[in-house]
Amino acid sequence: GELLRQYAQEMTEISDKIEHDFAVLRSRPLGDIYVGGIDANLTSGIRLMSELRAERPDLIIHYRSCCSTDALALLDRGLLDFAIVSNQARVTHYETLRVTPACQWVAVIRRDNPLAQRDALTAADLCDALLLMYDQALKAPPELNDLAQWFGGDFSHLNVVATSNLTAVLYGFAGEGMGVLLTWENITHVGDYDVVSVPLEPAVTAWALLAWHKDRPLSPAATHALALTRAKAAEWCGR
Repeated sequence: GELLRQYAQEMTEISDKIEHDFAVLRSRPLGDIYVGGIDANLTSGIRLMSELRAERPDLIIHYRSCCSTDALALLDRGLLDFAIVSNQARVTHYETLRVTPACQWVAVIRRDNPLAQRDALTAADLCDALLLMYDQALKAPPELNDLAQWFGGDFSHLNVVATSNLTAVLYGFAGEGMGVLLTWENITHVGDYDVVSVPLEPAVTAWALLAWHKDRPLSPAATHALALTRAKAAEWCGR
């Protein structure tokens, strides 16, 4: 019964989206665009959506924040045009385009935590710490999970006290002193929290990819967005 309910919800959601999209095309030929994925480093994604809106004021953008695995599942079901995913996601069945420069994983720590006084943190420093982590960091396949490889054999024994797909939630937890947040550098600060970012040692590098289906036709809005992204990707990535 639960499985049938889940399938019914998915079918209803897809049906509603189809009905909405065709209704929109009557008044706005470009239609809407549906994007979802990680929000740890959305600078390029936000820039893309802003430039799209500047070019086409009739365009409406729908963004859903979720981990890479969930974003790809929504992409498979036709509920997203594009997924913004981390380099740790398994994307062999998709077309991808890198849309952010390389950045480093850091530990976001409230200033009164003794670990905040360190210049860098090693895996040994964090093995016994209370940790706040993204869902994706726990779901990523071991061979693609750079963070798991950084921790080594201790990864499965970490003291993870909270997870989320939302950076704002995890950042708030870190600001309240619930634990140490492992995230990408240069994340958007949320709230007036006295926290510091401490780099990991050795450094762990990350970046974001724009993913879409290889064989599925893109909507007019998605086609326009992809053309703009291809033209701007090198600039956004600092290449």
